Amino acid sequence: MTTFLGNPVTFTGSQLQVGDTAHDFSLTTPNLEKKSLADFAGKKKVLSVI
Repeated sequence: MTTFLGNPVTFTGSQLQVGDTAHDFSLTTPNLEKKSLADFAGKKKVLSVI
């Protein structure tokens, strides 16, 4: 069971496998800049998801 702050969390959808194409998403950097996966198009990427 996966929990967040002690509360159970349910995930839906399928888990990515090595070689799958990830959907675009965006995150905020510590400098408050918004970055998306598309910002790194054409570059090799490693996604670490915990």
